Amino acid sequence: MCDYYDFPHVDTDLPYPLNIHWQMERIADELDKISLGNYQVDVVETDDTSASLYLTHTYDTALHLWYIPVKPIQDFRQAGKYALADLLTSTYAYLYRIVGIDYFTESGWMAHQYDWSMEHYLYEMDEEEMEPNAPQEMADELKTAIEQGNRIKRQLDWNKQLNAWTRRLDRFQPATPREEKLKAEIRKIHALYLRYPDRKINQALGHQFSDEIDEDEYFEGLITIDQYLTFIWEDNEFIQQTIQTFNQCEFANASAIDEPRSTALFDSPTPPTTKDINFDCTLLSILNDFLYFLTNDDDNQEDDQ
Repeated sequence: MCDYYDFPHVDTDLPYPLNIHWQMERIADELDKISLGNYQVDVVETDDTSASLYLTHTYDTALHLWYIPVKPIQDFRQAGKYALADLLTSTYAYLYRIVGIDYFTESGWMAHQYDWSMEHYLYEMDEEEMEPNAPQEMADELKTAIEQGNRIKRQLDWNKQLNAWTRRLDRFQPATPREEKLKAEIRKIHALYLRYPDRKINQALGHQFSDEIDEDEYFEGLITIDQYLTFIWEDNEFIQQTIQTFNQCEFANASAIDEPRSTALFDSPTPPTTKDINFDCTLLSILNDFLYFLTNDDDNQEDDQ
C-alpha cells in the first residue's frame, strides 16, 4: 500500500500486534493529507484471501443536504443581472446534463415530494385546520414553482448553455463581493468539468448496511443520493421547509446512505483496481461554499466558511 500511494516506509519498535495497528493509523493519516474524504484501513480475512489490508475511502455526507435552488436565475434576470443569470444557467446545465443531478420537476425523490405536496394541498388538507383559502394558495404557489421550474429546465437543455460556459465565465465582471465569491466557486466547478468532462455523480456510490438488516428490507432504510443532492425551486419556501421535515424523518430512521465510496483489497503485490472518488468529494465540497454564497445575499457579511 505504501508503494501504491508512494508513501515512505517507516519502521517501528512496537511489538506485534501494536506495530500493525500503528502502521494502519500512520497510513490513514497519510491518506487524509492527499485527498478529501475519510479513509479507513482494516485487516480482513476471507475464505479466498489470507489476512490483507482493506482500504475504504468515503465522503461522509454527514446528513448534509445539497439542495440547489433554480429561482435565483429568475431573480437575477429580474434584477437586471443578465450576465450573472446566464453564467448560473450554464453552470446548472453542467450539473444537470453532465453530472446528472436530479431536477425537482422531472425525476427523483424531490419530484415525488413536489407531486405529493400538490395533491396534499389540493385534495387532502383539512381547510378547518388552516386559514381560509390557505390550501389553495399553497397549491397555487406550488404550481407556479413547477411551471417556472420547467421553463428554466428547458433552458438547461439548450446546447448553447454548455458551449457558452467558458466565455460567460471569463467575461463576467462581478459588481459585489458576493458576486466575486460566486464567480470563484463557479470557476472551481468549471475546472472540475475540464478535468472530468464526462463524470457523473452516481458512478462511485456505495453504502454499508448493518448485519442486522434483512434482505427484504434492503432498500427500505437506504437514503439515496437524490434525497440529499437535487435541484429545487427555492431554498426558503414553505413547501421546501415541509419537504425537509419529511426528509429529516427519513434520515433519522435510515439504516444506510448512498455516499461516494471506494474500496480496495491489498492482498497481492499487484496494485488493486479502485474507484476514484476525488471528483465526488471535490464537487460536494465546492457546492457547500457555492450554495452558501448563492443563498445569502448580504454582501457585507464576513466569510465564515
